[in-house]
Amino acid sequence: MGEKPEPRLPGGYTIAARHLVSFLFLIALPTLVVILLTGYAFRGEIVRITTEQRLGSLEQTSAGIDEGAQEFALMAASLVSDRSLTAQTGAYALARAYDQRYLISLSLDEIFNRYFITSRQLGSFFVFFSDGSGPYKCRNYSGVEFSDRELRSFLSEGAVRPGFVKFLDTAGPAVSLPGETPSISLVITMPRETSAVSGLGGLLLSFRQSQLGDFIAQKNDVSTANGKYRSTTFLVGTNGLVLASSDVSLVGADFDAVKSSLGGRFVVLERGVATPKWRIAEAIDIKSLTSRVDALMLYVYAALIVILALSLGYNTLFYRQIVSPLHALAREMGAVSTENFSARVEPCRFPELNSLGDSFNVMVAEVATLTDEIKAEQAERVKSEIEALRYQLNPHFLCNTLNSIRMMALISKNEAISKMTASLMTITEDNLGRDDTIYPLSRELKNIDSYVYIMKVRYGDSFEFFKDVDSSLLSLGVPSMILQPLVENSILHGLHGLPRQGSITVAAAIEGDSLRLDVRDNGFGMDEERLERIFDPQGSGSRGLNRIGLYNVRRRLVLLYGPARDIRVSSYPGEGTVVTLMLPILDPPEEPTVSSIGVSREGSAHD
Repeated sequence: MGEKPEPRLPGGYTIAARHLVSFLFLIALPTLVVILLTGYAFRGEIVRITTEQRLGSLEQTSAGIDEGAQEFALMAASLVSDRSLTAQTGAYALARAYDQRYLISLSLDEIFNRYFITSRQLGSFFVFFSDGSGPYKCRNYSGVEFSDRELRSFLSEGAVRPGFVKFLDTAGPAVSLPGETPSISLVITMPRETSAVSGLGGLLLSFRQSQLGDFIAQKNDVSTANGKYRSTTFLVGTNGLVLASSDVSLVGADFDAVKSSLGGRFVVLERGVATPKWRIAEAIDIKSLTSRVDALMLYVYAALIVILALSLGYNTLFYRQIVSPLHALAREMGAVSTENFSARVEPCRFPELNSLGDSFNVMVAEVATLTDEIKAEQAERVKSEIEALRYQLNPHFLCNTLNSIRMMALISKNEAISKMTASLMTITEDNLGRDDTIYPLSRELKNIDSYVYIMKVRYGDSFEFFKDVDSSLLSLGVPSMILQPLVENSILHGLHGLPRQGSITVAAAIEGDSLRLDVRDNGFGMDEERLERIFDPQGSGSRGLNRIGLYNVRRRLVLLYGPARDIRVSSYPGEGTVVTLMLPILDPPEEPTVSSIGVSREGSAHD
């Protein structure tokens, strides 16, 4: 028999062709559009994040430069007010002999050097005298220099406006040299009356500004969290001209014209410097900022083209020959997930898929068999474990109790023998003779009364027994003999040998959606190290709790109600121990309710 032709859709298209067209328009084209939009969005996000980071950096730089300018102005003001300086400048202006001026210049140098040391800056002081002579120069850095014409022009305004203070619109005469640190310069002219007395006509201070220098020095390949980029930094004066720049060819150019020439290829960020009324700016090359993304996107586009081409061919072949049989297999597997183990895969024309289908059919048959076996085995195991736990009665307890009965019978014939025997029979009946595992809380408390009576016969009145149980809870269902191992622990391990009167309290209360049962004693208690090992059934039998009894109670709760129900133990050395069980609230079992046991810390019925 020949192969069946591939089904065709109306209009002459095969299923594979329709799938190919759908793939192109629903997957390939949207993927391309998403990648393009993601690339543009990613570029924009990089520019935005970098702009925010650099604006924050500009704010800090601007504040630092402004703070330096303010300190610079304060230093200039302190110089003008320095009496020792005005006294020496007056003497220098009046002196005519060279030896006198030399001696006075030493004093002036000492004054200025003190300011150099205090400010820890590099720069120069230029002193002009009231008679028009000067300037007297004192410097610790030779990079700042002005011509006589420049110095005179700076002071020419003082003749018109005596007593003015002004930051010069210059970053230093050598700022056009690569690597040179910009300077900040300040001119102060003295009022005529002060100048006539002191002989001081004016001061010109020019100091290097290290933070401004660091800002101007950063240029190509600036490192940020988003990578490296190229940028150009500017210091712009009050006249709008570039005073300093990382590109020295732009020094002296009009900054607005520079920004216009940059166009949309750069992001220009600006911040003002308040005190000298300057601006600092940074022009970030967008292309260099997004170069890594652009390069990556080229690889992405190439990879996308290759992937689309491979996907087209692969999907066409995959859809034609494989998808349909796998759909059938997946459908049957879905049926198996709903525990329908009768699901089977029908044979197809592909041997490989038939082998997979045969394996699936065999697996489902084996899973069905194993599931049935596991369910039966688990049910039997749970039943056996519960039964084994129910029948774990302490043999020492039975032997000691029977021995006590024998001794009482030998000593005297009285009602105590009958009462003790009846108590033992009550406990034995519920521990060994019942098929059901749930009965009313009232019956559990009655069994505890019987057990406590027997233990008091053995140990005397060394302890008291109380119950704190509301009568409305007595009919609720609890697992049989669930409290007896806990009370036994309190008597044998918590109170035995206690030098004071012991007490045991059994309490019950509703807490949320659970019935809470507490067994409390005021015995020896345990430290944290011993408390951590109490659920180890192989632990030693040292004073504390009976680990086997606790382990059995815990295991029984897990078997009956799952891991969500557990047992909690709290203990404090010298204070006592509290064991807490959190049980589900069960409806009363179908059996007669045992008579009321009493409410709120009453004594044992056998007391």
